Order: sequence, then structure tokens, then C-alpha cells
Amino acid sequence: MNIDRILAKAKSHEKRGETDEARQLYTMLLQTFPQNQRARRGLKALQDTTLQNNYSSPTKAQIDTVIVLYSKGQIREALDALVILTTTYPSVSLLYNIKGACYASIGQLDVAVESFNKALEIKPDDAEAYSNLGNVLKGLGQVEAAVTSYKQALKIKPDYVEAHYNLGNALVGLGQPMLAVTSYERALRIKPDYAEAHCNLGTTLKDLGQLDDAILCIQKAISIDPNNSIFWDKFAHVLREGGSTAFGGTLSPYLLQALEQPSIRPSDISISIINTLRQQPNLQAAFKVSRTGDLDKTISNVIRQLASIPLLLRLMELCPIPAPDIEQLLTQMRHAMLNQWPVENQDSQGLRFFKALAIHCFTNEYVFLESDEETQEINRLQNKLKTLVEGREAIPATWVAILGAYRPLHIFSWSDQLKESGSVENIKEILVRQINEVREEQHFSLKVPRITSINNKVSKLVREQYEQSPYPRWVNTGLYAKPLVVGEVLQELEIKLSFNEEQFSVSPDILIAGCGTGQHALSTASRFKDCNVLAVDLSLNSLSYAIRKTKELGVSNIEYMQADILELNSLERQFDIIESSGVLHHMDNPLAGWRVLVDLLRPSGLMQIGLYSDMAREPIVEAREFIEKKKYGDSPEDIRRFRAEIMNMSNDSNSHLQKILDSRGFYSLSECRDLLFHVQEHRFTLLQIEIALKELGLEFIGFELSNAQIMKKFREIYPKENSPTLLPLWHQFELMNPGAFGGMYQFWVQKT
Repeated sequence: MNIDRILAKAKSHEKRGETDEARQLYTMLLQTFPQNQRARRGLKALQDTTLQNNYSSPTKAQIDTVIVLYSKGQIREALDALVILTTTYPSVSLLYNIKGACYASIGQLDVAVESFNKALEIKPDDAEAYSNLGNVLKGLGQVEAAVTSYKQALKIKPDYVEAHYNLGNALVGLGQPMLAVTSYERALRIKPDYAEAHCNLGTTLKDLGQLDDAILCIQKAISIDPNNSIFWDKFAHVLREGGSTAFGGTLSPYLLQALEQPSIRPSDISISIINTLRQQPNLQAAFKVSRTGDLDKTISNVIRQLASIPLLLRLMELCPIPAPDIEQLLTQMRHAMLNQWPVENQDSQGLRFFKALAIHCFTNEYVFLESDEETQEINRLQNKLKTLVEGREAIPATWVAILGAYRPLHIFSWSDQLKESGSVENIKEILVRQINEVREEQHFSLKVPRITSINNKVSKLVREQYEQSPYPRWVNTGLYAKPLVVGEVLQELEIKLSFNEEQFSVSPDILIAGCGTGQHALSTASRFKDCNVLAVDLSLNSLSYAIRKTKELGVSNIEYMQADILELNSLERQFDIIESSGVLHHMDNPLAGWRVLVDLLRPSGLMQIGLYSDMAREPIVEAREFIEKKKYGDSPEDIRRFRAEIMNMSNDSNSHLQKILDSRGFYSLSECRDLLFHVQEHRFTLLQIEIALKELGLEFIGFELSNAQIMKKFREIYPKENSPTLLPLWHQFELMNPGAFGGMYQFWVQKT
């Protein structure tokens, strides 16, 4: 036995704060050499230090060092420091509190619980430890225990604002929204500028159906922290759920800002914006002139009125406007502007409206009806512009804007020369949208990888339909404010897996089968933390649009390829998650395509599917029968004529056709074609879906509903905990509420 080596090792343990190891070495040495003075002094010093530390605390500098490491995300370093400190100062509850927070931040929740309990063992009246323990228990799904912990914190410290807020969150999780409201309100009485409490109070009030109060709460949160993307996301949720609700007049500035938020898709909040716009005196005045038929005489004045409404102009630039009255007004405005084109109107306000209208018509793919008279006049205008461009003469910007409101500028052989003219600099936005971006897409379409052949007859027809125009055409999409791990996403959706979610990949491989123009792929790529997305589609035009927008947004975790789902069995890859929304029901044999996707899914993998509801699409079925009876084709001209006939129908007609006017898809050409003129469509009942799932080896685990009121209504009828996973109950519910799945059945399944 080397005495010097053992003593040196004991000292080394002491320096690292490993007192138990040092004590064992001294004790072992003294058992063999009981008179060794160095070992006896070392053991005594260790015992004296331990006794002293039981009644002492670390310095402020030591604690600050650990807190700085924690705040910088250097959790391992912080934990290393805490091991030494808790050994040296074993009776300081604060150290165990910080230790618990460190473990919680790296997802080791069970270990975090032990740390917080240790803190409470040392200091039973530690309100912060109780509150932190509540957070971890909630994360573990032990919500009732979390509520008990928060209440204990508040019993010790009644003005503990974070505990009131966290208690509110937990009560929401327990389905006790009224009590949650009380907790949020108590937090706000203590801290009136608590933005998160305002936001969550608003969200809870929304779930209670108190939409006006909800929107005011979230507006307050935004006014405190206008750069918080989560607040904007919740704001949009209230607007979507509000539908046709007319909110107060103070909403306009917030709506204008909302249109620029990356987490908000403009079309999702368009109805609320339209209802707000209808309260604008200048728009009301324009409607009045439109109804009298005097637009040609007062066009300049009406243009100035409309140009003074920034919210209207920005909505026009970003998405189709699902409102027949506004479409009628804009159609008449376009015609009146065309009648005035020989007058070189360079009024800045007027030009601003002209630009917005040109971009709007391009975005809705020129869905407005065009008369023979307009066609003749637009031909004159385009010939005049061709002469000016080729002659390198000055070009009136308003003429270009008017032409762009009738025809996409990129189709003209002289369009690239037009960009070189200095006289059109003030309509640059039109040139970018209608020429530059299209040229980019044409470039990308030559480089899209093709990973399967396209042989099926229906697949070829579907591809041909979508090659006519990228579907859907969009400007801003709604990205998720914060990416989450798979378990957190499902927890938000109140969906439970049949296995431990911790077994799921921390960097999931995801397939988007039928990605269209990229909105779905971008949404998913921003939703799941550290995911890798493969997005496939039949249409090169749609894929090239998706690639351009993805590059524009700087998103790098999506790979786009051309493929037919029916041929994907040749893809030697497997995925943790597969999403296919609004795709399978357009296939020749939906189950055949679905089976291919199931084969690509890893064991216990997840799948999100979107399918048409047979019940909810009754008005669409009636419309398709009407289209067939009237012998409308799917050409742009026929789609425009059909739309005009529907919009001109009497309101007191017994037909359900006018319900189509409530669909956002009616208001752009490609979306209307997809909605009503698709070459292939299947519809399903929930009982048919249940049979299909059994055949495919899939388990239904829950719907993804955009409207929380549907789930609330369902639970009122079927209160058992497992009811939301039973498709026969949802079938009964749909029979009572045939419009519940008006868009699609959007649901999650798991491979068994």
C-alpha cells in the first residue's frame, strides 16, 4: 500500500468537493495505519468542514457563476459546479432548486423532481421550489399533482405571480377554464404588464367563446411585446375561430401588422379583415358608388378613397379576398380603370391602388370575369405597350399596372425588356411578382429531381391539371412560432401515443406526400424540432414554386422531388412521420396510394391524413352536378362564367350552391378548379375510414381540429376520456353537425 499515493488521491477528491470519496480513503488508511497523523488530520479537517458547511452558504459570486452558466445554456458545466457546491454546502435549498431547473431544461424531469424535493426537504417553506416542482410535474403529465404544488407555493407566498400564472396553465390542462381565468386575473392584478398572462387569459376566453374579450387580452399582450411570434399566432387563432364576428374598430392596426407576421397565413385571417374593412367609411362610399353604376364618372375619386385604406391594399397584395361584394367592386374598378387607360394618370395614390389590384389579380390567377369589350380594349393596350417597349420610349406606369390586372406580364415576349425601362421603377413590385419570380420558377423547374415515373392514367391527368397553374398560389405562409419535439406537438393536440414518446426520434424524418406549392412542407418543417423533410409532388410547376418560396424564407431542412405516390415503393427510405393532406382522395385508388405510404412508415410511426368528408361536401357534389349539367369545362373562361352564374343567383334560391361562396377556394382560379372541377375526387365517411385503417394496420389517435369549439361540443356529448379516439362516436357527431368537417377530415394515425 502506497501511503503517499492514497493521501494525494484523498486530497484530490477534497479539491473536487467529493468528500465521501475522500473520507473513505482516510478511513481505509487509518484502519491499517491508525497512528498516521496526516490521515487523522485530513479526516478531522474534513469533518470540521462538513459541520461548518451544514450551517454556512456559498458566496454570492459562486451562486452567480452557476446562474450565468445556466442562463447561457451551459447546463453540463452548471451541473458540474453544482455537484461541488451541494457537496460542500449540503443544506442550501437554493442549490437544489437551481439543480432541478438545470435537469428540467435538458428534459431529465424525473431527476429534476428529486432535486426540487430535496430543496423542500431542507426548506419546507420554499415557494419557488414548489412552483418549479409544479412545472416539472406538469411536464410529466401529472397535472393534478402540479396544481397541488402551485397551490402550496401560493399558500406560502400569496403574491407569487408566476405561481398564479402557472396554476392557470395547469387548470386549463385539467379542463377547468373558469378557474384558470381567475388565476390569470390574479397574476395580472399583481403584475399588470405580464404579457404571457394576458395572452393565455385571451386564449382561455376564446375557448369559453368570449371572443371579444379574448381578442382584447391578446392585443394587450402584443402591445407589451409586439415581437413575440407566439402572441401573434394566438391572435390569429382567435380571428379564425371568430369567423364572421365583427370585432371592435381598434383592430385595424393589429390586423395590418398581423399580415406581416411569419407565423400567420393571411388567408386564414382574411374573413376578420373583411368584416373590419366593411366598417371603413371610404369602402362603404365606394360600395355606394358601385351600386349606382357611376364608377366611370367618379373613378379618380373612388381610387383615392380605396388607396387610403392600407389594410385593404395589403390584403389585396397577399391573398385572394373571399367576399363577393368586394370582388364585384374590384371587378368594376378594373373595368373603369381600363376605360381610362389612354389618360396617363400618374397620381401617386392612384398608382398605389393600381399596383395592389395588378398584384391581387395575378395572385387570384385572373379569376374575375372579363367581358368581350374588355378583351378588345386590353388587346389594344398590350399592343400599345409593345410598341413603346420595343421603341425604348417612356412607358406610363399606370398602363403597365392596368395590363397586369388582366394578364400576367411574363407571358409577353417584351416583358424582360420592360424591366430595363427606368420609367417603371415605381411599379417594381408588379414586375418582381409577375416576371422575376416566374422566371426563377422556370429556372428551378429544370432542376427538380425526379425519383419515380408517372404511369397511372389518373396521376397523369392530375399532374396536367396542376401544371396549368401552381396550386395554391400564395405569398406569405404561416410558419410555426416555435418548433417542438414530436411529443410536445401531440400534447398540444391532446393526442396520446400507444408507446413512450421518448422512444421517438429527436430528429424525425418526415415525408410530405403531395406538397403542392410548399405551404404544407414549410409548415411541417417549422413545426417539428430538428426534422428532415422530403416533399414530393406530381407537378413541376408546383414544386418549382415551392422551391422558390423555400429559398426566399431561408429554410434549409426540406428536399423537394417529383414523384407519384403510387410509385414511391421504389424509394429505399423510411420515415418517422408521413403527412398527406388533400391528396389521396384525388388518386385513382386512394387505398392503393395509402398502402404505399404505410409501407414507408417506420414501426409505431405517425401519419397525418386529410380526406374529404362525404357529408360535408354535399354542396360541392351539388355544384359538380350543376357544372356537368350546364356543360362547363375546366378552362379559365368556363370557370369564370360558372362563378359569375353562382354569384348572381338569387339569395332566396332553394339551391345549396350559394354555400360555395363561403369557401375561400372559390376566390382563385386554381383553387376553384381544385374545389369544383377536379378530374378525380373520392369522398369518405368516418365508418369507411375506420374499415380502411384496420386493413392498413393503422390506429386512429385523434383529429387535428382548427376550431376548438368542435372538440368542446363533442366532449359535452361524449365526456369519456377515450371518446375522441372512437370514430363511430365522431360519425354520430357528424350526423348531428354535418358542417363540422367542412374543409376535410384532418386526423392522425399510428402504425400498429
